[in-house]
Amino acid sequence: MINEILAFWTPGPIELIIIAIVFFVVFMIPTALIIFIVIYLGHSSKQSRRLSSEVGKLTEEVNKLKQQRQ
Repeated sequence: MINEILAFWTPGPIELIIIAIVFFVVFMIPTALIIFIVIYLGHSSKQSRRLSSEVGKLTEEVNKLKQQRQ
């Protein structure tokens, strides 16, 4: 009786593969997407700060050129 119960409920290789695929789709893909979004947001904020700094430098150069011209 116990052998029949264990044989009925023991997952085979195909079931284990399906369980692994479902686990990957349900848990790993959303986690990876969240990590990529966080990395992208961090990168874009750094790039935004760098761009703002460059615009500030260009503004200073334009102001210096205007003063030299006068």
